[in-house]
Amino acid sequence: MKKKIGLVMLLLGTMIMGTSATMAKDLPVRVFVNTQEIYFFDGAPYVDSSNRTQIPVRYVSEKLGAMVNWSAKTQLITIIDGNKQIVLKVNEKEMTINGQSKQLDTAATIKKDRTYVPLRFVSEALGAEVKWDQKGRVVYISNGKAPLPDEKVYNSCGEFVVPVTENSTGGYKSGTLNEQAGLWSIKTGKGLLIEGSDHTDENKVILYFVPGVSTRGSMEEQYEEVRNILSQKISEDTIDKVIAYAKQQGTVPDQIKPKYFYEGKYAIYVHPENTERYSNIIVEYK
Repeated sequence: MKKKIGLVMLLLGTMIMGTSATMAKDLPVRVFVNTQEIYFFDGAPYVDSSNRTQIPVRYVSEKLGAMVNWSAKTQLITIIDGNKQIVLKVNEKEMTINGQSKQLDTAATIKKDRTYVPLRFVSEALGAEVKWDQKGRVVYISNGKAPLPDEKVYNSCGEFVVPVTENSTGGYKSGTLNEQAGLWSIKTGKGLLIEGSDHTDENKVILYFVPGVSTRGSMEEQYEEVRNILSQKISEDTIDKVIAYAKQQGTVPDQIKPKYFYEGKYAIYVHPENTERYSNIIVEYK
């Protein structure tokens, strides 16, 4: 009788441990940067076949204070943090840090139109400490810097991500109908005005870029900010055409005509201002 009870207890214990392991495996991967949880709105982290956590590259890199550039043409991911430059190529197990090659045991990849990178390697290359809680499937990242507030990153702009740095101004117009509707307007540190909505659908404009006159900042830097955001979903060839055309805008009678550029499901509308030497760049669904 005792042997039967012991066998039953052993089987129950095995079942409980197996169930617990399965439940833990099914938990989503959560990521904290400097004690602040990162919410991934359109591409969740996952553990790949090499047992490495992969994350959408922009979320964590920008929370650590770095800038991310993506080239769809070359499939290169460039992460810049001060004097440090990290380069990875999709599907290759290698990254370079200021030109010095480092072998990885897993590669950057593309999943559902999002570019993913191995979290630990990239975070540590940016000087951050990474800890992994296997039981809770939680990643803790710390570099000692104060985190940026969540409301200064807009993630639902027709699959584009608009990162906003500490020297940007604006956001929601608090206490207004705009706030309830998710409409926001910011001006970056370079002087570029960006407007958008957190509730885009196929009948709405996605993003509205308004480069300012020279008194607001360098026009070249503002166009470069437009390029960095558009490059998340638009090819370099199309972006080159859009920006080159927008730059042709002059004062009366040298104004350009409004013009659409198309790629995939997006329509990019270059709309000249009547009295200014710049053009608005508007991203819409076709």
